[in-house]
Amino acid sequence: MYFISGRLFKLALLTSAVLTFLAAWVVVDYDTQRAFDRDLESVNAEGVKLSTALVTQLAILNTMAQSVAATAQLLPDLDHAKFEKLAAKISQERQDIINIAYAPGLVVRHVYPLEPNAAALGLDYRVPSKFSAGVDLALERDSAVLIGPVQIIQGGSALILREPVKTAAGAISGERGIISLVVDLDRFMSTVGMDTAKEEFNIAVFGGASLDAQENLILGSASSCGPDVVRREFSVIGNPWTLCISPKAGWPKQGENTHLIWMGALLVVISTTVIFLVINHLRIREVTAKRQLWDAVEALNIGFVLYDAEDRMVSCNSKYLEMYKDNSGGIRIGRRFRNILEGAAGKDQIVAAKGREKEWLDSRMAAHLSPDGNFEQELSNGICLKVFERKTFDGGIAGFHVDITDLKRAQDEAEASKIATTEFLNNINHEIRTPLSVIVGFIGFLAAPKLLGSYKTLASAIDNRDSSRAEISEAVEMFVDQIKFQAERVQQSSTHLLELVKDTLDLSQAQNGQLSFKPVDVALTPLVDEAIYHFKHQAEQKGLVLRCSLTPVELRADPNRLRQILTHVIGNAVKFTPSGSVVVTNKIEGDWSVITVKDTGPGIAKQHRERIFDTFWQADGSATRDYEGTGLGLAISRKLVDLHGGEFWLDEEVASGSTFHIRLPKAKPVETAEIAAE
Repeated sequence: MYFISGRLFKLALLTSAVLTFLAAWVVVDYDTQRAFDRDLESVNAEGVKLSTALVTQLAILNTMAQSVAATAQLLPDLDHAKFEKLAAKISQERQDIINIAYAPGLVVRHVYPLEPNAAALGLDYRVPSKFSAGVDLALERDSAVLIGPVQIIQGGSALILREPVKTAAGAISGERGIISLVVDLDRFMSTVGMDTAKEEFNIAVFGGASLDAQENLILGSASSCGPDVVRREFSVIGNPWTLCISPKAGWPKQGENTHLIWMGALLVVISTTVIFLVINHLRIREVTAKRQLWDAVEALNIGFVLYDAEDRMVSCNSKYLEMYKDNSGGIRIGRRFRNILEGAAGKDQIVAAKGREKEWLDSRMAAHLSPDGNFEQELSNGICLKVFERKTFDGGIAGFHVDITDLKRAQDEAEASKIATTEFLNNINHEIRTPLSVIVGFIGFLAAPKLLGSYKTLASAIDNRDSSRAEISEAVEMFVDQIKFQAERVQQSSTHLLELVKDTLDLSQAQNGQLSFKPVDVALTPLVDEAIYHFKHQAEQKGLVLRCSLTPVELRADPNRLRQILTHVIGNAVKFTPSGSVVVTNKIEGDWSVITVKDTGPGIAKQHRERIFDTFWQADGSATRDYEGTGLGLAISRKLVDLHGGEFWLDEEVASGSTFHIRLPKAKPVETAEIAAE
């Protein structure tokens, strides 16, 4: 019943949350639409305001031009003084008017103000030029014409209003004139209010039917007149104009109250959830309390099982079932503990019970019925458990099964590391003592050569007057050979000792990340030849065939470190191969070269393959083993290969012998441009 109620509770809570968020989404959509409508209304209002101001201000300028034209028509003998007075009176309140010019007979005779515009006097509109634009159209229409923006002589952009002057009474028939009103575009737009509007809106103004023609662009840029803008179309002095306007911050993607709406919805969901939880808690309080207690047990990362006073299972958590999953069919509520044990022992799940099931069952039951302390129990799947059992107040038994597999593994690894370290210390002590003993012993002879038998023979030959020259020479040669033999042994032991010290130092630096590494482009073949030559004598003594078959390649590597790697790997192959051959080959794989060292030795046992690259590890770690060495060669080589960004591995598919592979990066080709630069 509780399970069904829980499902209904979750379904009701989920439905409530979905409906709440759905309602919130509808409200957010409405709020966003309202924000868009508000912005659209604001943009429309600003568009109306600006277009009205443009029409009004241009109408005022047209009226001014018409006033000057009417006066010029009534006063055919208008001189410059009268024109200047008239023009000054008309334009005294307009800061955007650059000049007013009058061209009776289509030749400019009067201009105001004169001083900055004197160059315009005498301009003949009858001669087509860039200064006569709009004149013919104004005369043809017999009405005002607005052109621009144009670049004017005074500098900057301007609008030019051309107003025709009709033939005055008494004037020569057909003689006409033009009034030109030149208006600074920036000042005019400031008068209209564009400066303030452009702080909040993207604005473009076109004077003409086409919005694509660049010459029709009065203000702004064509990009400000895209598909998401508000357009206002109006007529200016007989021409169609278009105003494009949009919010500079873009159209709203959400409303002002979106965050509040979603927060409110979240609060409603939380409040509803709390109410549901309270109601559910009051309705099934006792069951919930038990469930909470069991949830705590279920959350434990240990196996828990409870038996009643009759030793029947009452409950267990999922961790317990997971631990004994091989016997999960035999673990059931109400079953006695002994029956469960018999099932586990019969399936060989308990390691200690194999081959002694009855004895183990009796011992385990005795420990179960009189629990005291704890014990370890190993399962056949490799899991190791620590088992704690305690009596309950009503005579039942509670069991806690803790997985200590990782702890045991860590302990085993620590013990193995301790053993390996101990073996290493013992081996390196043996390795160092052997060459030191040789050095000390032979140096003792070299320090006291008179103790040598060859020296006594030489001295006797010299003291004996009957000794021939040949006898003395032979004695000298024997003495020198004996000294040379002892010096060579000292040299060999010193070299061996130096190699031990170098390996130990390299290991220490590798573990501390202090290995020096200077990669350059280096040819592989000479280094392999050098390593093979180094072990040639040792191979010949054992009758081994030591050879290489290489594809010429240059690697990106540290020559000294690569020499170390080859020396360790080839040296190991020669050392551990009693007969047969050691062959070094390579192949190219894209940007890599794979070096292979294959021998016909006894190979490496399967159980040892995972540990051959471990530090201090050797298959035979005793000081009395057949082969010298510290077990550091492969470990150091692996770290050096890693330092190059490569890979070092043992081929596991080889039936006999050992095959090691070393993948290292090839040298990158020099680009032609780099060669030219060099």
